[in-house]
Amino acid sequence: MDTQQAQIEHNLIATIVEQAKTWPERMALCVPGDDGSEQQVTFAELVERAANMQATLVARGWRAGDRAIVMAPVSVDLYALVIALAASGMVTVLIDPGMGLGNILWAARHCGARALFSVSGITRFRHLLPPLRKLEVITMGDAWLSKRAAGGLRIEPVQTSSRALVTFTSGSTGRPKGADRTHRVLRAQHEALKAHFPNHTFARPVDCTCFPVVAFHNLASGTSTALPPIDLRRPAELDPRKVADYLKRHRVTSLSGAPAFMEGLCDHLIARGDVLEDIARVLVGGGPVSAALARKVLQSFPNARDEAWGVYGSTEAEPIAHVAMTHMIENENAREGFLVGHPVEEAEVRLLGPTKGVIETDTMEALEALAITTPGEVGEIVVAGAHVVPRYLDDPRADALNKLYPAESEVWHRTGDTGQWDENGELWLTGRVADLVWHKREMLEPFTLEQQLDGWPEIERCALVSLDATDEERLFLAVVPKDWERWEALEDRLAVWLTEQALDAILPLRIPSMPVDRRHQTKLDRPTLRRFLMLYRHLLPPLS
Repeated sequence: MDTQQAQIEHNLIATIVEQAKTWPERMALCVPGDDGSEQQVTFAELVERAANMQATLVARGWRAGDRAIVMAPVSVDLYALVIALAASGMVTVLIDPGMGLGNILWAARHCGARALFSVSGITRFRHLLPPLRKLEVITMGDAWLSKRAAGGLRIEPVQTSSRALVTFTSGSTGRPKGADRTHRVLRAQHEALKAHFPNHTFARPVDCTCFPVVAFHNLASGTSTALPPIDLRRPAELDPRKVADYLKRHRVTSLSGAPAFMEGLCDHLIARGDVLEDIARVLVGGGPVSAALARKVLQSFPNARDEAWGVYGSTEAEPIAHVAMTHMIENENAREGFLVGHPVEEAEVRLLGPTKGVIETDTMEALEALAITTPGEVGEIVVAGAHVVPRYLDDPRADALNKLYPAESEVWHRTGDTGQWDENGELWLTGRVADLVWHKREMLEPFTLEQQLDGWPEIERCALVSLDATDEERLFLAVVPKDWERWEALEDRLAVWLTEQALDAILPLRIPSMPVDRRHQTKLDRPTLRRFLMLYRHLLPPLS
C-alpha cells in the first residue's frame, strides 16, 4: 500500500464511504423532529449529501486544515456536514448551544474558526456578538448548497496526528475545553468500540443512542442509527411512552444512554409490565451506574441479559472499562463505590495519589513511582492509549492540568475521577478529585457517602459539599427529600446517623432540587450547588 492510500485510509470517513457502497439502501440515520416528524436517509443518500457540501466548500475556497464552528441541533445535515469537512481534511468544532452565552463566546473566540454553520435563529443575531462578526456565516439548509459533486465524495490523505473533530466541554466546572480528536483518535475509538461491542452479531443492526458522536462509529460499522425522540441536551426529560413506541416501531436492536435516560425508560416499562424484546444489547454510560439501575435494565430488556453493560469512559478516552450488569449486581456490596470492571485492552490505567494541581512527571519511572497498586487505596484514574485525546485545542493551561507527558510520544489523560482497585484487578469509581473534602483532618470522599444515603427511602438525592476549601469544618449535606413536609424527622435521623459515623461536623440542609450536569443530566453539578448555597450562606446556622 502506498503512502497516499494509507493516509486516505487513516480517515474514518473512508470507512463510512465503504459501508455506503456495501449497504447503499440501508437506513443510515433517523433523526426525530420536535413536531413528530422523522428525517431518514440511507447510507448512499448521506454520502451523496456530504459530497455536495464538499463541492460547495471547495468552490468557496476552503482548504484542508480550515476550521468550522458547527452550532446547530442534531440533524441529517449536521452529520453530512461533519462528514464533508472530515473527508476534506477540514476540522469541525462542535459547540453546544446550551452551554451558555459566555462559554459559547469564549469557545468561538478561542477556536480559530473560519466560519460558523448554524440555524437562522443564531446566525441572524451574530452581528451583536463580537467573536462571531468576522466569521463567514452559513445558515444550515439547502440554500447554501450551490454545487453538485460529479465524482462523489473525495477523501483527502491525512496525517494521523491531524485534528479532525473538536468538541467543547460545557464549562460547568470552569472555562470550556476543546477536546482535540485527531484522525488517529477517531479511528482508535471506533476500533475499540467495535472490538468490545460488535454490531455484526445482529442480522439487521439498528442502534438507538443518546450520544450523537456514537453515530459516526455506527456509520463506520454499517449500523443504522435511530436517534431517540428526546431533546438530546436534556436526556432525563423524556416522554418514556413515546420513546418505547419509537424503539418498537424501528425494531431497535441495541440501546445506549445516560443513567437518567435509562432510569426514566425502565421505570415506565416496569410500571406497565412491558418489556422490549427486540433489544439485545444495552449500554449505560456518561455517569455512575448503580446495581439498582442494572436490575431495572435486566427486567426491562430480558433478551439483553448477556449484553447489558455499564460503560466507563469520557470524551477524552472512550472506552476505559466496562462491566456486565449481572456481575455488577453480584458484587454490589463488595465495597463502597461503583464497579466499572477491568480496563479494556486498549487502555493503560493507573491510579495516582489525588492532587488538585499540576502533577510533574517527566519520565515513566516518575509516573510509576506515584502509582497506587494496593487494593482499596483511593487515587486519581489516569489513562493512556491510542484512543486517548492527546491535547485540548490550543490550550496549554488545560493541557498542563489534565495531561501527563512522561515520554515524548506518550500522553496520559487525568480523568479527574477517583477510584480504587479491588483484589481481582477490577476498578471501582469512588468520586471526583475536585470534590474531595476534609473532615477533622481526614480526607472524605462525598461520592461514597452520598451513595449510602441515596438508598434511603426518604431521600431523592443528596450531595456533600464544602463552601470554602480553606474551611475544612464547614461541610454541608444538601438533601432533596421525597416528602418536603416530613423534613424535620429526616433531619433528626440524618443527625443521628452522621454522629454514629463520626461525621457530626456535617450540617444537613434541605433544598428543592439538585442541579445536575447539562450533558447527561446525571452527575451532580457541584459548582452550581455551591453557588446556590453561597447566596444563602448568611441564613445558615453558625458552627457550634
